[in-house]
Amino acid sequence: MNSYLILSALKINEVFDNKFLIVLCVLMFALFFLMRKNYLLFSVLSVAVAEIVIFSLKNIFQIARPANPIIEVSGYAMPSGHAGNSFLISTLLTFYVFKSKFKKPTKIALGIIFNLIALSIASSRVILNVHTVIQVAAGAVIGILIPFIIFQILKAKKHKVS
Repeated sequence: MNSYLILSALKINEVFDNKFLIVLCVLMFALFFLMRKNYLLFSVLSVAVAEIVIFSLKNIFQIARPANPIIEVSGYAMPSGHAGNSFLISTLLTFYVFKSKFKKPTKIALGIIFNLIALSIASSRVILNVHTVIQVAAGAVIGILIPFIIFQILKAKKHKVS
């Protein structure tokens, strides 16, 4: 594999580690609380459910990581938690940007940026050989679907999220 690609994946992995994602979530929750309290409920529920689903599926499937990873990681591989969390955050941020008063071109540009960052995080996990494409795709689907499911549940229960 191209050494530039590996170095880029290592840098992405370093910058967007789990500690960064946790800090980002806390900051995001604070921002959403300031915007609207119901956004906080939506965000916290989405993150909590996604974490439970990812953790549960890892323990149900108990699939080992690929052999010869470039970085050392532990735990089961299916689904990818990094991919799930990065797409969860990008989905939530995109949702809130589209609910904001930004102009449409700004909304689209920010949505693209958020999702490109999530895609780069997910791709780095495959490049570093700590996940397969299927494991990353499964994490991404969970990260994207959970907020949509939570949104529909809250909407049905008459919690105004929109």
